[in-house]
Amino acid sequence: MNQMNQPLVSVLISSYNHDKYIEDCLESLFNQTYPNFEVIIRDDGSTDNTVKKIKSFISSLNLNTIIVTEYGTNIGLIKSINWMLEKAKGEIIQGCASDDILMPDKLKRVVELFNNFPEIDLLFSDAEIIDANGKTLNRSYSKRNGHYFFESFSKDIDKNTSIIQDLDIKRVINSAFAGVGFSFRRRLLQCHNYKFPEMLKYEDNYLTFLGLVNRGIIVSKERLTKYRRHGLNFSSFNKISKDEIIKDEAKLCKWNLTIDYAKLNYLKKKLPVNSIFQSKRRKMIFLVKQNQLKNRMVIKLSENESYFFYWLQLFCYLLLGPKNFSSLKYLFYGISRKRFSNFLEKLYRSRKAVLM
Repeated sequence: MNQMNQPLVSVLISSYNHDKYIEDCLESLFNQTYPNFEVIIRDDGSTDNTVKKIKSFISSLNLNTIIVTEYGTNIGLIKSINWMLEKAKGEIIQGCASDDILMPDKLKRVVELFNNFPEIDLLFSDAEIIDANGKTLNRSYSKRNGHYFFESFSKDIDKNTSIIQDLDIKRVINSAFAGVGFSFRRRLLQCHNYKFPEMLKYEDNYLTFLGLVNRGIIVSKERLTKYRRHGLNFSSFNKISKDEIIKDEAKLCKWNLTIDYAKLNYLKKKLPVNSIFQSKRRKMIFLVKQNQLKNRMVIKLSENESYFFYWLQLFCYLLLGPKNFSSLKYLFYGISRKRFSNFLEKLYRSRKAVLM
């Protein structure tokens, strides 16, 4: 790999009460075969010896690698990641939990894969699952019953690499992707000023969504990380019910609605009515209104209110709106055709029963 193809990689480590594992994590990072990387560490208010061990490890290094650290109060995962993103200077961002271990070629392979697919901004690589003592629990995070979970909606490039450009975003997001395997280009977050929306609890679903709407996801079957599973995992403390997840999605939808209203205001008032973009303007207004409808549906669902009216409106948009293929794809990004048809059939049967 020549110098031109060796972009700076920013490795972000958010630590919290992992004094048993943080040294293994840091050691794996500084044993990488890829030379051009920086390290940003933020401790989220650990109450054990995590901070002490980080400082001791860093002081023992004799390297020119840029290391930025903060030992702060507990602000949560997403805010910690955003703080690190502000400090990061790399073109490629690699997250790493403070209890996980990176394989020696992790950063090298991430850069090579991004160089092979310059138009794609998100990469998911497989991981080996280990326990608290480093013993292997499962050789592959992604393989279930002899098959990789992404096989049904990805296109093989070679024996170890696939590309996902599936239009059914809901199906892909509800699969087994997790932050442990993600690497991404910084530009993927440019739509949100290079930060994650702070109302999120996790970053993985949001990254999956952004990857899919920005030309797809690279998927590697190579096991480039050792993912540690134990009682102190972040997810172990956050057993979230479906209702809570829906409420979190609703918060994001409310935030998106404010942006949609601003878009509509611009399209309707600021663009000249006789603009040469008039036909495109109408289609853009249509698409923004569709997005508003889907957002409102999620919000209503979270508030336990009836959302039949929104299904009906959406159905009317499908019948009356532009019939070009791109708008139809956009309409079904987040809505399952099967679920919609089942809903209409169930509604028809219930109405028919009442009439009889």
